[in-house]
Amino acid sequence: MLDGNITQETIGMSKEAYQLWDTTIKIGLGALISGVISYLVTMKNHTHEINKLDRTHKSESQKYKLQMKIKILENTQNQIDEFSMVCEQFLDILLTCKNRNILSCPELEKKDKLMYKKYQTTQNALSIEFGNLRKACSKLTLLGFYSSTKKIKEMSDIIVDEYNRLNKQNEIFMNNIEYNIFRDNFAQAQIEYYIAINKDFEKLQ
Repeated sequence: MLDGNITQETIGMSKEAYQLWDTTIKIGLGALISGVISYLVTMKNHTHEINKLDRTHKSESQKYKLQMKIKILENTQNQIDEFSMVCEQFLDILLTCKNRNILSCPELEKKDKLMYKKYQTTQNALSIEFGNLRKACSKLTLLGFYSSTKKIKEMSDIIVDEYNRLNKQNEIFMNNIEYNIFRDNFAQAQIEYYIAINKDFEKLQ
């Protein structure tokens, strides 16, 4: 049987120990909670900075890609402009022959050797530009400019068909009606191409 004094003393000591233990737990738990909160805040800030850096990196990467795409587009457009310039020279020669009532290339050679030489030079230039235009179309396709690619092909086909026709039919030039239709079709195809390229450029990312 336990002594009463010992029991009271033991209870008192146990109470103090419990209060001390309870206080210690509370302090420890508070510190733990504070530490967890501090850790979570730190991690959140760290994650925010990482995401910020990631967004900045993506932004710089997207900017670089856009600059590269624009550079490709500029080079492509230069090739298309060169093709258009040679086409205009070709049209001018055909117009001159039409106005002077020159019906064929052999007749042109007899009547105007200088113009005939210019015609041959333009024919050779067209042959080269057809190859360059295929490369330009490949670049437009690479950029996702499918509508522009289709329109530039339609524009070039008008010239290609006449170029091939002249070489197959003893180089007989077009009459007035044929030339006017040919010229109008080419001009319309140019307009449609520039409309398409502007729309495609607006979607460039």
